[in-house]
Amino acid sequence: MTHHLPIRLSRRSFISAAAVWGFVRILGDVSLSRAQAAGLPPAADVLRRGADFLLRAQAADGGWKSAVYGQLKGGAALTTLVLDGLSRLPERSAEHQAAIDRGFAFLSAGWAKRKTIAAPDGSLDFPTYGAALWLQTRRRLNVPIAALDLQAADFLLAAQCGPARGFEAAHPAAGGWDFLSAEDARGITTGTNLSVTRHVLEALEPTKTEAADAARKAALDWLARCQQRDGGFAFTPEPGSLNNKAEYSDEALLQPRSYGPPTCDGVRALLACGVKASDTGVFDASAVLRLGAPEHVAAIREHHVLRARLGATGGRGAGPAPDRQRHAGRRGGRGVEAVADIAGQSGLRADDAGRLGGALSGLGQYLVGRVARACAQ
Repeated sequence: MTHHLPIRLSRRSFISAAAVWGFVRILGDVSLSRAQAAGLPPAADVLRRGADFLLRAQAADGGWKSAVYGQLKGGAALTTLVLDGLSRLPERSAEHQAAIDRGFAFLSAGWAKRKTIAAPDGSLDFPTYGAALWLQTRRRLNVPIAALDLQAADFLLAAQCGPARGFEAAHPAAGGWDFLSAEDARGITTGTNLSVTRHVLEALEPTKTEAADAARKAALDWLARCQQRDGGFAFTPEPGSLNNKAEYSDEALLQPRSYGPPTCDGVRALLACGVKASDTGVFDASAVLRLGAPEHVAAIREHHVLRARLGATGGRGAGPAPDRQRHAGRRGGRGVEAVADIAGQSGLRADDAGRLGGALSGLGQYLVGRVARACAQ
């Protein structure tokens, strides 16, 4: 007999879980193998135990529902989050696929009533997250594009904080996404944030229409306000928002500090908008993630430019010694020389995917460790 386990998930946990599942796309096998080398359980075992837990937690009607947080008890958004996770498994069994099919069937009743992701009774919970995750999951599973996909994309485009929702270009929220739809309110926002905005931009990435291009252009302006002078990203550019967990560097609460999770989302959002990984904004953010020290970003960028001028290839040990000596002399000795060596050894001039994967590998090891510990409890 199957025992259905309630999922104890709060709104903050939902957002965190969405970020964890999303990192699988960028981190790949390299970070998982490094985690294994560090003494953590094999990645395949961690993923299998996590998937088994999710299958046990599926309700009889096919949905996944929170046993704690009221807004998630309907199951719509949480179901899309689980479907997104199961679709990322490197190997899916027949049991996994059957659970996925039941999850999609659970969402069909709500879709028929609201034309977007909704609970069977038509109630909404995080519809922007839900629609974005739903689109990405279907694409990952190679489900043929249907009218539902176009409706979901239109829903997300209309949900962007812009003139149609009562937000002019000068508004701090303009260009981002929040938890509301175009039908919910005009000129009111729950607060735009990088997590949901990144999910929406990735969901809309294959949509090549004038409306989607305009949405990406507005989103780039919003992302520029999120990115701080150190190269990292804050969770939201909205002044005084308590959602910026690293708080602010000024008393007026106008300059939020950057920190890791939104910086990861910021990199992915830029890429989803068509920005190349070699772009300065992506490079700076990747450097912040790699070293965890914003003051080193300028040093790494300078080293990167020097190597390019001297014709270095960027491989391990590449680049003449005078290059490193000049760099160390300008920036203050052995500590920054080590930074320069990291830049050279890590292949910052290698292909785009390699650069981003390397920048996030340490975070991937951390995440696998968290999952392993959670499954062991």
